Amino acid sequence: MRKWTVVLFILIMGLVEGKITFERAGLDQLEFLTDLGLRANGVYHYRCVSDEIARAVFLVEDWHINDGIVRVMKEDAEIIGFYGLVRDKEINILSHFFLEPMYIGKGYGKILFIEAMRAAKEELIWESLQWESDPNAAWFYRKMGAVQIGENACPLNPQYNAPVFLYRL
Repeated sequence: MRKWTVVLFILIMGLVEGKITFERAGLDQLEFLTDLGLRANGVYHYRCVSDEIARAVFLVEDWHINDGIVRVMKEDAEIIGFYGLVRDKEINILSHFFLEPMYIGKGYGKILFIEAMRAAKEELIWESLQWESDPNAAWFYRKMGAVQIGENACPLNPQYNAPVFLYRL
């Protein structure tokens, strides 16, 4: 873990109210985590093509848990967010990264991001990873040090492009 990351993590931990822990997600949490992703994305208030497409985009499947890392972030005993890391066709991917809406903008995203990057580097031994972002969340990833390397058509709404990010660990 980078030195600045440790310092940032310590500073942020002082801002949160309860005890933050991370736990491996279980197969019994797939639907809950998919719904959490949908709630988190709802913060941006733009129209999706359809509810079915939105659910498919945010779907957490058993292979995410079995073949990668999916961890839930808890404050005390309550799940407040989660991330997913998977490898697909030689590309290391941040597949999921969501917080319950009431925790957005309060420092929890930084904690979740730091933990996801730590797991990618220390547990999976990755050197970098990529992901496609919601256009409205791109500012956060830039702030965390990710570099935009492209964009794809947004599957949720064709009026938007989804930035593609790279983060070197």
